[in-house]
Amino acid sequence: MAAMHNNSDPPTPLNAAQLEWRDGQPWASAFDDSYYRRDGRSETDYVFLQQNRLEQRWSEWHSGGDCFVIAETGFGSGLNFLLAAQLFLARAPSSARLQFVSTELHPMRAADLRRATAFWQAGAGEHWLAEQLLANYPPLVAGQHTLQLADGRIQLQLLFGDALTALQQLCVPQGVDAWFLDGFAPVKNAAMWQPALYPQMAALSAPGATFATFTAAGDVRRGLTTAGFEVSKIAGFANKRDMLKGTLCDPSSTDQPTELPWFLGYASNATAPPRSAVIVGAGIAGCSAANALAQRGYQVTVIDRHRQPAQAGSGNRQAVVYPKLSLRDDQLPQINLASLLFASRYYRPHWQAGRGQQCGVMVLPQGSDDSLEMAAIAARHTSADWIEWLDSEQLQSHSGLALGSENALWFNQLGWLQPQAVCSALLDHANIEWLNADIEQCQFDAANQQWQLYSAGKPVADAAQMVIAAGVDSARFGQSAELPFKPIRGQVSHLHSDQLGALPRCVICAQGYIAPAYERLLTLGASYRRDRLDSELSCEEHQHNIAQLGDSDRGLQQLLGAIEPHGLSGRANCRATTPDYLPLVGPVPDSAAMLERYAFLGRDAKQVRPLQGAYQPNLFMLAGLGSRGFSYAPLMSELLASQMCGEPAPLPRALCNALHPARFIIRDLKRNRLERYAALRSVGQLV
Repeated sequence: MAAMHNNSDPPTPLNAAQLEWRDGQPWASAFDDSYYRRDGRSETDYVFLQQNRLEQRWSEWHSGGDCFVIAETGFGSGLNFLLAAQLFLARAPSSARLQFVSTELHPMRAADLRRATAFWQAGAGEHWLAEQLLANYPPLVAGQHTLQLADGRIQLQLLFGDALTALQQLCVPQGVDAWFLDGFAPVKNAAMWQPALYPQMAALSAPGATFATFTAAGDVRRGLTTAGFEVSKIAGFANKRDMLKGTLCDPSSTDQPTELPWFLGYASNATAPPRSAVIVGAGIAGCSAANALAQRGYQVTVIDRHRQPAQAGSGNRQAVVYPKLSLRDDQLPQINLASLLFASRYYRPHWQAGRGQQCGVMVLPQGSDDSLEMAAIAARHTSADWIEWLDSEQLQSHSGLALGSENALWFNQLGWLQPQAVCSALLDHANIEWLNADIEQCQFDAANQQWQLYSAGKPVADAAQMVIAAGVDSARFGQSAELPFKPIRGQVSHLHSDQLGALPRCVICAQGYIAPAYERLLTLGASYRRDRLDSELSCEEHQHNIAQLGDSDRGLQQLLGAIEPHGLSGRANCRATTPDYLPLVGPVPDSAAMLERYAFLGRDAKQVRPLQGAYQPNLFMLAGLGSRGFSYAPLMSELLASQMCGEPAPLPRALCNALHPARFIIRDLKRNRLERYAALRSVGQLV
């Protein structure tokens, strides 16, 4: 039910809330207004919880693992969210999940948020939820941030930026169930309470969605009524005379799509319990996807041709959560940034459990232009407090090495991981079953609405939904053969700690990377080769790994200059990449049907028709993560699970579409590049 708007404008710079503290309460200087009354808990209960009938709706709800979606304008101090979440945990079925989406143009800094929540906390439930919120509160970076709370039962989507712009890009397949219209008063915050907000609310709402707001302003009432809400004026809280509440009855929007809705139309068995899924592949993509689905109540079978997880592309001794940022505001840098921010929170319990080290990652510039861009990146994120620009004196104290660079970017929330330990931990869930088999074929049984998987000609597993997460083997099935994977060989080199005069305390990235010692071995990486796809170690590539780091920094050159590549241990395997270097995340298209349905694009690439896409039934993919598998996988698995379950997506719609497996078919149709499909069809690979 997402609205059909396209917004490719660069994001507005994010400014933190400017606060005054009056009698211990936060006051917004820019809006000359308070965030909440002294009895703010009672006001939230009356205005938002009671008028949306949340206690009644959740107490009477017979959930089969579904989610309830609340959308809010104006996160503020988090008071509304925390009280709604506490009520949800107390009243909703234990199998249900709450998805709370909240916009905020001027988010509080973490220290201010802690002080603000401390003012009104009263119950133990509020305290532990508030502590989880504070522990996971994201850096002040514009965009969409996903926070997992209460063991996954509560998911908070914080949309930092303009409310209308964020809501226009919000993906909510099943629609919003209840709206909290908050934020400062319309007379003081007209930019938020603009006429376009109300039809956007209606476009995102589920049938019968409710709303409540503290204001009774005439413009707000008329805007909601025109958008299709039945609006009632009732007594306000305490000494406030009036407020508004209501229900969506008949959305009035008649907007025609402004872009071709090729990304819609895939089927999902999300609401048909018992939920089951089979995942082919047990690298970081498959394991993180399995865990995301298991937390949503799925019974998941993970199948891999190896006897243990993380044995192919994810199988190195050490995996670096690698930061690759840019000043550009196009889709690849946006996805990289969102993935890094999510991964830094996702891996925290793994680092705490000793499955790697959150030692920090240092990125050295390569030349003066690179140094200027990195300095600008650090300046852009100054208020976010997650990137630091180091000078030459700080490099040695952070890295433990006498580096020759004059400056570097420092990411204190990142580090390296033990892939096998992390993947095994992700699979250690009561809802996940492991199966060792080499899957050669899959077929959809339409009569039973099940995917059947075969190994050596025999059926080995079935499930309502299927996920292909098999790295470079993801295109081996007829249903996915048209997807353009590019295998690229990569080799890492292992150095013994005795071979070095000094040891790095953190991950150092330049041209290649070096990770701190793990069990007395350090990992250097990695080569990129398209001319060979085997897994035999190459002395030439060991030399390459050493040389590229040495060429990056004279201090690294002195450290590694005496290393002899002959006889080094290491590991080689193939990464699965795509032509645009973005992963494939989402439903697998029915290529033949898509090519036929959208053939008109070959004549007019700009033509828009209200035609949804054609997709394989309940077949999904998470692959093509390239060399950033451990950076991408956590957020990509959440995106995949949200699509399979019909939940709000953790990324704006434009970025979801940039990751969509069907994107290449649409691009090829528009460019009349269809030779590859004809070739595949001629050998019977398309089904």
